[in-house]
Amino acid sequence: MPRHPAQRLAPLLALCTFLLAAWAPANGPGVFALRSDRTAQGVVWIGPNPPTQPLGDSPMLERLAGRSGSLSPQELRRLDATVGRPVEEPLPESAQVIARVRIGSALNGKTLEILRGPEDRAWVRELGDGGRVITLDWARARKVLPPVASPLTPTTLAAERVVELTHPLRPSPIWLDADEYAARFATGARSTAKGAARTLADEQFFIRLPRGYRPETSWGVLCWVDPTPTGRPPAFLHEAADELGLILVGNAASGNTREAADRMQVVFDGLETVRARFHVEHRRVYVTGISGGGRVSSMLWACFPDVFTGAVPIVGLNVYKNVPAGDGKHWRASFRKPDRARFNRLRAHRCACITGPTDFNYEQIVKGAAILEKDGLSVRVDDYADMGHTAPTSERFLDAMRWVDEPGRSGRTDEVRRGDALWDAYVAEYPEALPPPNDAARGRLVAITREAPFTPAAWRAVSLLRSEPQLGLP
Repeated sequence: MPRHPAQRLAPLLALCTFLLAAWAPANGPGVFALRSDRTAQGVVWIGPNPPTQPLGDSPMLERLAGRSGSLSPQELRRLDATVGRPVEEPLPESAQVIARVRIGSALNGKTLEILRGPEDRAWVRELGDGGRVITLDWARARKVLPPVASPLTPTTLAAERVVELTHPLRPSPIWLDADEYAARFATGARSTAKGAARTLADEQFFIRLPRGYRPETSWGVLCWVDPTPTGRPPAFLHEAADELGLILVGNAASGNTREAADRMQVVFDGLETVRARFHVEHRRVYVTGISGGGRVSSMLWACFPDVFTGAVPIVGLNVYKNVPAGDGKHWRASFRKPDRARFNRLRAHRCACITGPTDFNYEQIVKGAAILEKDGLSVRVDDYADMGHTAPTSERFLDAMRWVDEPGRSGRTDEVRRGDALWDAYVAEYPEALPPPNDAARGRLVAITREAPFTPAAWRAVSLLRSEPQLGLP
């Protein structure tokens, strides 16, 4: 007697059920959700305690409280889709807690920790009795989680000295895997470039704090790309760093012999480590390098305008078009022109190239810069008659860096003035300058920190807001 079609399919359905059960995480769905409330939202932070009250969209207050943002129910479900299987063995010693997620209320909710390890491995750990550790697909999870910055903490580093950055280092949310590399440098076209192989535990970084460094003030950052396996930010950068208030950071293995993606990845990881330990002005993040390092700096400036707001390539420049070399020859384009959105953002960022007639890259730099200028980018060439393929003097680098940094400095000056005006208006209404007596006063103080973060006026506002325990300010 012939079997019913459903009977014939039964073994196949059983096999599919078995495979799905084996593939699905043993914890089931809902690691990033409450089974009792599927509409619960999440708060992401890294401090000791999550704030229990909204912080008025103030990046400064969120930074001080260690809060990084929130997650909607839809975003929590997207994170659930990145969950793997429980881990039985101990985690690597290099695994770091990079974020905490509070889902639901303090009375009816749960807290999770996000950890990162070598080679971009990631886990989620449930806190509380019987909490498990479960693998995460970091390549997907990082696209959902908001960037997380550590609360500001005082540093014991001395200013005006190049010293090694202590471990553990902080991995950047930007990972130059093959897909990201193609998206940035090939504008999404097929690329044969290998992605970065990241092992932060093996990296060595150097940092230099500028003269007059204070932890409560915001600072710019200048990333140094060395053509040699040295990585120490050189002396000719120091005068500019001190005058303009720039933290210098370099990697000891970013030389010309390293793979391009790896070389760039350590720039992002060094920057992220600095951001985790110091307050960085997002509008004043720059990159520089010499020779091959200059070429890398120009590519990072062009293709990551969401990260770098200026560059000073020294005796080396890469562009996105072929550069004529005469006799029908040309220097080939090193990457593809950024997409329209990134290119429009790039227009606001300056690039100052430094070279001279006896530099063997001179003609390529001058003609390449002309192409960029013609396309509407803010590029200039500092052409010194006595300069070859060498480092510039401190004075010459300072002149280039002043020009690149001018828009960022101008924006900061405006912030200070705006903060002073808002503070004066607050004191005029509340002459005693005491802790806020009502919600309206509290809102005025929060606005100062939002409109003029890390200015003297903002810190005066914070001193009054610290009397509000629900904000979770240290």
